Amino acid sequence: ASVGPLIGLPIDFDPSILVTGFVGTAIALGCFSGAAIITKRREYLYLGGLTSSGMSILRHETVCLLKNAGDKKRKRMS
Repeated sequence: ASVGPLIGLPIDFDPSILVTGFVGTAIALGCFSGAAIITKRREYLYLGGLTSSGMSILRHETVCLLKNAGDKKRKRMS
């Protein structure tokens, strides 16, 4: 039993899916680690991790969307 065919299926569909999943997971892990290092009370650990990872992923997606929109606009104008 191998996970190769399971990874190959989305890569055949859209190769950026794997990279997007990796980046999103890395951002979330980094935010939870940062919240664990910074927080003084354990009660706020999950709140800080969820909030910062959500904001980071939204910021990353916004940058990607704006970049793609700019590329499409440049293609139409040329």
